[in-house]
Amino acid sequence: MIIYSFDPGGTTGLVIADCEQEPIIVESMELSLNPDEWQYFLTENPRVDLILMESMINSGYLTPGKIQQIKAIALIEMFGHLVNARVLEVSPEKRKKFGPNHTPPHIKGQHAKDAYRILMAGKKGCLW
Repeated sequence: MIIYSFDPGGTTGLVIADCEQEPIIVESMELSLNPDEWQYFLTENPRVDLILMESMINSGYLTPGKIQQIKAIALIEMFGHLVNARVLEVSPEKRKKFGPNHTPPHIKGQHAKDAYRILMAGKKGCLW
């Protein structure tokens, strides 16, 4: 089962994992909101079984950071629809239960590390 795990935002973290038994990280990266960076996933990576992403924080004012998060979530949901994959949300609280010590050293970048933690929270919550 191929799972894409996203930490949506102005810089969006992404971890691609093969999760037949234990998660094996295939790739990790950080993306901007530039649609050209997302074109690769829309055309070159059609095999996705499940997409996990952190759910949006709905409290407080609508800030520029939240607007970027909304744009990233829209791109992720559009991608899931195009590849016919389930898109599930993981709460920030569940992601935060997996601290920095739970992230493999080969995953670089804070947002990619957060995407890995979202993947682990999804596994613990039996989302796949």
